[in-house]
Amino acid sequence: MRIILSALLFGIFCFYSVTISAAELRMHKVDADGHLIAVWEKSVRNPKGHILLHHGRTWSSLPDFDLQVEGEDLSLISICRLRVRICP
Repeated sequence: MRIILSALLFGIFCFYSVTISAAELRMHKVDADGHLIAVWEKSVRNPKGHILLHHGRTWSSLPDFDLQVEGEDLSLISICRLRVRICP
């Protein structure tokens, strides 16, 4: 199910094959029921909206949502940033 949902979300945003400049990745530490978790943020100036991507506590969301591979645009976070910026 997770793979299907990820593929669907990725497919929705893949219509825009534009290279996105690297943005500052910020980590926020949040206490969740006594467990310290990391919440990652990438932002654009004057956003038109916000997107929250949730992942489980036992595995970092960075490899899933912000995959960085030289020469390829594989980051779902970056694609979402572009989509929010260019859509009305």
